[in-house]
Amino acid sequence: MRSSATLDRLWSVKLNIAYSQNIRTRCCLLTHDEWLVVDRNTSRLFHISKDGNVKASSAYNPPPFCATVFDQNMLAISTARGVNLHTL
Repeated sequence: MRSSATLDRLWSVKLNIAYSQNIRTRCCLLTHDEWLVVDRNTSRLFHISKDGNVKASSAYNPPPFCATVFDQNMLAISTARGVNLHTL
C-alpha cells in the first residue's frame, strides 16, 4: 500500500500468490480502509486489515474472478457461473 499523495510505501503484505501471466490477482477496497484480495489461481479470498495484516483467508468456490462493494454492506463476487452477492 502506498500513499496517494507521496507514493511512499505505507505497508506491504506477502500472500504467497503465484504469478500467472494469464490470470490476474484482483483487489477490492472494503469499508474501514480494509482490502479483499481475490486469487483466482487458488480460489482464495484474503481479507487484509488497514495496517496490512491478513485478518482471514478462505476458499471460494467456484473460482472468483473479481469483487466489488456496493452501498458499504454488499459484496459482489464474479465467477464463471455468474455474480454472487454477500452481505458484509
